[in-house]
This record gives sequence, structure tokens and C-alpha cells, in this order.
Amino acid sequence: MIRHGVLACLLLTACQFDTSTTGAVDDDAGQQPLVDASNAELDATPIDGGTPDAVAQINCMDWAQQPTIVDPCVDFEIVHEPLILDENGTYSYDTDTGILTSPAQTPVPHTSVTLGGNADDPRVVVAGFINVKALTTLRATGGRPLILVSWENLMVAGAIDVGSDDTDVGAGANSDNCDTSEAGDSAENGGGGGGGGGFGGAGGAGADAEDGDGSDGGAGSDAISDPGFHGGCPGADGGDGQSEIGGDGGNSGGAVYLLARKSLLIGGIIASGGQGGSGSQGDRSGGGGGGSGGMIGLEAGTIQLGSGAVIAANGGGGGGGTNQMTAAAGQHGQLGAVAALGGDGEGNAPSANGGDGGYVTVIDGQDGVTSNRGGGGGGGGAGHITSRGALSNNGATISPSFTD
Repeated sequence: MIRHGVLACLLLTACQFDTSTTGAVDDDAGQQPLVDASNAELDATPIDGGTPDAVAQINCMDWAQQPTIVDPCVDFEIVHEPLILDENGTYSYDTDTGILTSPAQTPVPHTSVTLGGNADDPRVVVAGFINVKALTTLRATGGRPLILVSWENLMVAGAIDVGSDDTDVGAGANSDNCDTSEAGDSAENGGGGGGGGGFGGAGGAGADAEDGDGSDGGAGSDAISDPGFHGGCPGADGGDGQSEIGGDGGNSGGAVYLLARKSLLIGGIIASGGQGGSGSQGDRSGGGGGGSGGMIGLEAGTIQLGSGAVIAANGGGGGGGTNQMTAAAGQHGQLGAVAALGGDGEGNAPSANGGDGGYVTVIDGQDGVTSNRGGGGGGGGAGHITSRGALSNNGATISPSFTD
């Protein structure tokens, strides 16, 4: 989950525009405005005049960028009510139940539908205008991926988070479309590390345990070149040593798709990082593999990214392996162009560290470090970030790079 201190720092010092009152641009940072003044009242005014009759006159096919992920004439109806998330703190959204809860723990009315009859089919939230304001986080969990659809513009000055961590699993994570990472083998003299999850990049291999009858590390799963729309792929468990305490594999990042009939404006954070694999708890066990990053999709007639925007779907680091002590977990997928570090291992030299997670510069997860006791887990590969529409990037941080 995005930590509030980091989020506040990023948003207060780096956002290029602020929609906290009228949707107008925040010029305090000395940046050139990204949003035309004609959009100033969009967060308070329903689309196309604001009356149901005016809304009804919109042709469902009248999109600046014809949607590729949904059919607006079939999958949902035109909605004119705006969805404005403006309370400081975290809004929680359960894609299984369709319940949106405010930071004050009150229900938030909105319109949503599910696509298809399977439990992992996407949930679509539809509004006339969507605005996630500064110092506000929309945190989505559940088995279904999330699609946000605006019949006007969609603005994010705060954050949308579908990543996985030690508390929550991101919306649509651990897809059934993934190849399976392999768990580390178990052995009295050393369990192998678990393989990392692969998605945009391949998962790193778990490390071998080389002492005596030590075991092999598990292979990481392959990259998926055509991601479709689903979450990433989980890491595998580390092998047990003298008792059943190998590290658990990390969950992947989830999936979120932002779709607007006109413009998509992002000055905040969109995150879908993988969970780090957990470290071995002792007795010569292997570390868990890191989960891959998830998927983030952007689609609109125009897509404008501010200089302080961060869009990240990085892999989690692998957990460390051990001799007798407790090893560290790998870091969760990081915000920005930074690798999640593998967890520190413990054992006779070399120390069985987990592999780093994939990110923009190195999209594949790294292999765990081989030890003569429990092996380190492999890092999770980076996820996928896609963009469809006329893109203007004013210096946003994108990790990994956009998938073609």
C-alpha cells in the first residue's frame, strides 16, 4: 500500500496540477499549466450541460479515442453523475462486491457493472466525470481487475493503488493467465529459493542450496508479451530445510485501466507493484520469490502526464534464504524508476540474498543468490503499462516503459 507520508511528499512538492477545488491548475510550483481553463468547473458540472436530456443526446460511439477494452454501446449506459474523491486519506474499493468506502468509513454511491460471468472478469466504474484529488488515495482490492470510465474527463492528482503488499492483494492480482513459477525444492541440508513471477519481464530464478544434499531453486515464470487485461503473476514459495519454514512467494500487482471519452490528466500516482517474497524463518530454508508488477492501462483522446506524475508497475524483490537465523523479505515493487531490493539472507558465505525486482532499466527479476544453506528467492519481473491516445509526457516517471 502507498504510505501516506511518501504520498503527501510527492503530491505536495511535485504535482504539476491540482484539482482540489475547481479542477484548475496549481501554478505554485512554477510549472506551465497542462489543463485548459475551460475545464475549470468540470468537477462540479455534469457532462454536456448537466441535464439528463443533454446527456441522452450523446452518441455512445462519440469518443475521441474509440475504446479498445470495452464497448460503450453494449457494456454500460451513459452516466452523468460525477465521481469526485476529495477526502484526505484512503478510499477503499472492493471489486468483488462493488462497495466503495470513504476514509471516514461511509459508503460512497456510484455506478458499476461487471463484464462477464466469471469471478475474475473486470468491474467497471462509470461516471460522468472522475476526479481523484490531491492527498486522496483510491485503494482497490478484490479478485476482479478495475476499469474506471469517464464520459467526460478523468483527473488524478492523488493516487490510485492496485499493488500488493503484506496487508492487501491488489485488484485482479495473480492472474490465471500466468505461467507458473516453480517452488524451491526441499532438503534437510538446504531448501532452494522460489522463482519470481514473470509478466512484463521474466521472473528471476530461485537459488540453489549447494551444501551436501541441498536442493535446487525454482525457475521464475516467463514474460508475457501480449498482456491482455489482467493482473500480474505471483512468485513461488521457497523450499523447506530441516522444518517447514521456507519463505512464501509474493502476490503480484493487480490491474487498473483508466478510460476517458475526452481527456485523461494525471499529476499524481498510479501504482501496481508486486509484493516482495518473504524471507526464510530459519533451519536452512529458501526464500520466497517476488511477485511481478501488475498492469496499468491509459486510454483517452488526449493523455497528459504532469512532471510529478508516477506510473509504476515494478516487481517485488525475492526473500532471503537462511542457515539458522531469520532472513529479510524482499521489498515490494517501488514507486518510480527504482528496483525493489531482494531481502538479505543469512548463512555461511555467500549470504543467500533474494534477487531484485524488475523495473524500467532491467525489466526481468534477478536470480537469488546461491548459498551452501537455504537459497535466495528470485525477484519478480516488471509489469505492463499501456497507453492509447495522443500522449503528452511532461516529465512523468514511468516504470517500466510503455508496452507497444
